[in-house]
Amino acid sequence: MVKSGLRLATVPTAQVADLASTGWRDVEQVQPDGTTKTIQVPLTSIEFLHPEEGYYLPNNSFHENVTINAGQMLRDRYAKDPTVGVFTDMLVEWDNPDMKNNCPDLFVAFGIAPGTLRYQANQSGRLYQLRLRRS
Repeated sequence: MVKSGLRLATVPTAQVADLASTGWRDVEQVQPDGTTKTIQVPLTSIEFLHPEEGYYLPNNSFHENVTINAGQMLRDRYAKDPTVGVFTDMLVEWDNPDMKNNCPDLFVAFGIAPGTLRYQANQSGRLYQLRLRRS
């Protein structure tokens, strides 16, 4: 699952702007006494475009409202067409080695044939990944 939200209270002030603009991933860092500490590392531009499970991507209320409203309008528009799927905030794994996974805020897939979609849920049961296979 690609996560949204900011937990800025645990982040050094100098790093807040980077985390808020690009997002972050948690990394376990071993301390000199052998204990571990979780630190937040800003995502690179490539990691931001091609997120993986556990990456945190920032959103704001306006962005969320636009995505939700546009998604609902598109679902209503294509509700009677079983070959069209409207998806939001989902990791997409393409069945093409030349294409990296990505996580668009909203996308519409046309020409979906039976058996070409595969969904995957994380441990909490939340749908987070969609695999599109070529038919």
